[in-house]
Amino acid sequence: MPAAGMKFALDVKGMAKLKKKLDPDNLVNPAILDVLDEAVEVGVSVAKSKAPVDTGALKRSITGKVQYPSATVFSPLDYASHVEYGTRGGAPTGRRYPPVSALRGWASRHGINPWVLMYKIGREGTKAQPFIKPASDAVNAKLPLLVRDAAKAIAKGWKKKR
Repeated sequence: MPAAGMKFALDVKGMAKLKKKLDPDNLVNPAILDVLDEAVEVGVSVAKSKAPVDTGALKRSITGKVQYPSATVFSPLDYASHVEYGTRGGAPTGRRYPPVSALRGWASRHGINPWVLMYKIGREGTKAQPFIKPASDAVNAKLPLLVRDAAKAIAKGWKKKR
C-alpha cells in the first residue's frame, strides 16, 4: 500500500521582514567588520610602538589586513621574524651563519666589522625583540570590549528594523 501523504504550504506573516532582519549583510557583517578594523588598528599601533628601530624600515613596514572574517597584523620584511623570535646560535655545529650581505648596513651604521658580527650571531644567536606578540596581547585584551560594542550595535539595529 502506498504511503499516505499530503503537501502543504505555510505562509507566515512577516517572514520577509524577519529574513531581512536576520540577513548578516544588514546587521552582523558590518559589526564584525568594525571589530576587525578596530582590532587591526590597535594591533598595528602597538606593534609599531614596540618594534625596535635602526633605520625605521621595520616599523614602517608593519601593516594590517582585514579579510572577512579574519584580520592580520604583520610585517612583510624577511628579517621581521628573526627580530620577533630571535635566532638560535650554534654554528658551525649544524646552524648556519647569516649572510654577511644582510649584516653590512647595520654593522657599518654601528661601527662593527660585518664578518665579526656574522660570526657572533652564528655562534650565539640573537635575542628576541617581540613586537607582534605584545600587539596580539593588546588586541586580545581589547577584543571583549569590541565584541560587546558590536553586539550592542547589532541589537540597536535589530530594534530599528522591527
